[in-house]
Amino acid sequence: MRAISALVFLAVALLLVMAYQAAKQELSIRTSITRLNRARKIVQFNEKEIVDTKVKLDGLNNKLETLKRNGEDMMKQFQEAQKTKENGEKELQTCLQVKEEKVNKKKEMTDLLSKMKETQEAEKAKAQEEVQKLKQQILDRDKAVCAFLDPTHAEGKKLCGM
Repeated sequence: MRAISALVFLAVALLLVMAYQAAKQELSIRTSITRLNRARKIVQFNEKEIVDTKVKLDGLNNKLETLKRNGEDMMKQFQEAQKTKENGEKELQTCLQVKEEKVNKKKEMTDLLSKMKETQEAEKAKAQEEVQKLKQQILDRDKAVCAFLDPTHAEGKKLCGM
């Protein structure tokens, strides 16, 4: 009976050791599963963050492309505006030169006109002097003629104012 008792004791001890090992293994497996689930959730969260970041990055890349195109368009518009400005400045210089030429020509014409007016005034004054001289000569001749005129004629009296 001792052998059976020892055998039962040994079997119970072996059973207890195996139960202990099974429980220990079960706890280890549950801990591993819990850690695995936790790691899976972290990976899923990180994957979701990565996907969100990629979506945001794609959106930013699209905006960047749009901004690059707008920048190129603005650069073209700026260059066109520069060309227009340069052309405008050239035209302005041309217009200013033409204006200066016209002003100089106008000044020359004004000076010429004033000289002509002065000359005309001088000639007018000379002509008036000559007219006065001629009138005086005519009056002197008329007086001389009236002195020789017969006072009996009515026409002669009328002409001479007698």
